[in-house]
Amino acid sequence: MDGQQNGSDWSPDRPTTPEARPGQTGQREPSRIWPETLRARFFAIAAPLSLLVIAATTLVSDIETYRAARARIVDKLDHLSANQTVVLSRAFTEEDPRLITLMAAGMMADFDVVHVRIDDAKGNPIVTLGQPPEDGASRTHTIRQGGLEPAGTLTIGMDFTYAHEMLSLGLRRSALAGVLALAAVWLGGYVAFRGLVGQPLQRLHDAILAWQRGAPVTLPENTEPDELGALTRAFAELQSECLRRQDELEAIRSELEERVKARTSALALARDEAEAASRAKAAFLAAMSHEIRTPMNALLGMAKSLSDARLPGPERQKVETILDSGRGLATLLNDVLDLSKIEAGHMDLNPVSESLPGLLRRLSALWRPETEAKGVEFILRIDQALPETLVFDPIRVRQCVSNLLSNAVKFTEAGRILVTAAAQQREDATWLVEIAVTDTGIGIAPEVQAQLFSPFTQAESNTTRRFGGTGLGLTISRDLAQLMGGDLKVASRVGEGACFTLSIQAMQASRRQSGDGASERASEDSTSLQGLRVLVVDDVETNRAVVRLLLEPHGLHILEAANGQDALGRLRQGDIDLVLLDLHMPGMDGRETVARIRSGETGYPDVPVIALTADARDGQREALLSSGMNAYVVKPLDIDVLVAEIRLLRWTAGQRLPSDRSRS
Repeated sequence: MDGQQNGSDWSPDRPTTPEARPGQTGQREPSRIWPETLRARFFAIAAPLSLLVIAATTLVSDIETYRAARARIVDKLDHLSANQTVVLSRAFTEEDPRLITLMAAGMMADFDVVHVRIDDAKGNPIVTLGQPPEDGASRTHTIRQGGLEPAGTLTIGMDFTYAHEMLSLGLRRSALAGVLALAAVWLGGYVAFRGLVGQPLQRLHDAILAWQRGAPVTLPENTEPDELGALTRAFAELQSECLRRQDELEAIRSELEERVKARTSALALARDEAEAASRAKAAFLAAMSHEIRTPMNALLGMAKSLSDARLPGPERQKVETILDSGRGLATLLNDVLDLSKIEAGHMDLNPVSESLPGLLRRLSALWRPETEAKGVEFILRIDQALPETLVFDPIRVRQCVSNLLSNAVKFTEAGRILVTAAAQQREDATWLVEIAVTDTGIGIAPEVQAQLFSPFTQAESNTTRRFGGTGLGLTISRDLAQLMGGDLKVASRVGEGACFTLSIQAMQASRRQSGDGASERASEDSTSLQGLRVLVVDDVETNRAVVRLLLEPHGLHILEAANGQDALGRLRQGDIDLVLLDLHMPGMDGRETVARIRSGETGYPDVPVIALTADARDGQREALLSSGMNAYVVKPLDIDVLVAEIRLLRWTAGQRLPSDRSRS
């Protein structure tokens, strides 16, 4: 017969497209023997499964029988051991060993009992029969003579042999029933599913595999009203729809690939241009910093030296003008470089143990003369709850507070400037420190307060013409405050002054850190540098002269070397307490010089070295410290910063820098 008439003759190797027979329309009449739906057909096939259910039920019954047999043996053991304990108490009372032995033998006569042991009051065995059961239950009872006094113990053990035999018999019966049921299910399922389910699903499966390989597929038309017929028709519709969408997606994919290629090329070009611009910006800023700071160092150094001399009034005023202008230019340069570092994410903090109250007192002493000269009262209030020593970045905190004080002094013509400092300890042992600078100056309008922290922005356009400035200070201060875990906020009214609140997060200083007070004592001890012999190494004579003019008034003895080789020779002669080393020198530069010093060839490998550099690139501090420097100071030199670094080195080096000693 034809493969479409007899499903058992169908083979996967036959073509899926049916051949129309003469006299037929190509459509197949629905079968009248089996139910129309696949669910009903499956129910008819599942009848043999009842045999499996019977076998499973029998198995459950056998297991329950086994459990009941075990329970019966345990219950029997409990009753037997209790009863025999009472009987044995009488035998112990009569002290008849023969009777005790006979009673033990009588207990062993029971089929389930495999072990009997009777011990005296001291635990010595009187009768021992059989072996303790490996798979069973045992009970031990105390035998009391006269019903009260313990006279011995009785141990009876029973095994579950009978229960095991019952279970074994039941399992064999269940296994036989299960085999018969499985055979019936397999035979019925094979015959029924082969024609009704297996062959149609096989055709659909082969068609799907062929479609996955990209081969054209045509399934025989299936007009059966069951689920397989609906599934075959749905597959045919899905195939047609997928082919249509595949053509559309192919066209879209080609278009998107072209767009992605063009966009990727444009992004790569933009990325390369941005990276090149960033490198060029960094190189330009580094070069600009070095080229401006080098002559500015000489200019400010010489002007500072002149300002310390006793000059007539007009000449002194001219020198002060040079100093103010130079400092303003240096501040602008530092602000631009700091802003560039912050925007690039390369601003590094250096938290150390420091006295925040001491820092604020020094800043107050620095700004109070200028405010008093304007007739403005300067007040500093420090909360008693503020710890004397915390771990924070004193340089950046000083920079932020100095910016706020500079603005307060600049915009306050009368009244007062109030600086308050308070701290609150958190649960994680950190401190939230708030420093508020309040003035009675011109104030800030509410609509322009949001612009204060934008670069190169001031409250009003005429503010720049009247007071000067670039508007970078507040922007940098807020960015630094946020880097230190805090913020910078402002509250102000026009004509009533302003209040800027700087908050930072500080760590609790350890007892060892807070106990030495190194930086505070070093900054306040004005005589600690007397007599120190300092070797200044710089290839520019003017720079060496600037350092000499700045440091000699502090009692330091200055020696000079024009290059790294001269410095090594001077160190070999000994009697050098500190080296101030320029980085950029012809021949042997500063890094090579300090490397040779640390190698020990001069005999003083541990001599403190402070780098003097006009290069303020990112990562400079880490690079210098890793090369062997103890500290570094950026040109143009700030004499207060330089002296503070020297004093700090004196204390942190264990007072390795001598003081108050006579020199020949």
